[in-house]
Amino acid sequence: MRAISIIVVLGAALALAASAGGQAEPSVLCWNKDNPPPTGDAPPAVKIEPRKCAFFKKGESSEAAAVNTKAMTWKNWGSSKTTGKGKSPEPMTDEADPIVVRLSKPVPSTSCDTDVYSKASFKAPETNDRFGFKLYTSCQG
Repeated sequence: MRAISIIVVLGAALALAASAGGQAEPSVLCWNKDNPPPTGDAPPAVKIEPRKCAFFKKGESSEAAAVNTKAMTWKNWGSSKTTGKGKSPEPMTDEADPIVVRLSKPVPSTSCDTDVYSKASFKAPETNDRFGFKLYTSCQG
């Protein structure tokens, strides 16, 4: 009986140690009016299933290197690949076009204390245009 108790305690300790590296599901780093673009001034918002997010290309800080989204809904969040559908606002207008976002390749981020998605691809369903880029994975502002 004592051997079974020791095994149960060791198993629980190993499970806790395995999950200590991050959250149960990956996050994504978002910038918006409350979290300005990655210029070193402020850290990003670390989000799970964000309704709105500005996805910035790794190494860039200008709005030209970002994809802004809103009204996002997600499928399979937490898996190695997740897909979101929503709108991409047109700059300087009230219009927004449909957009599909695919996030992939969660990687550990010690500065964020969680795993974060490291790649994004975007598709405009109306034109079938596609493109993608690597995302920021560090929470250092």
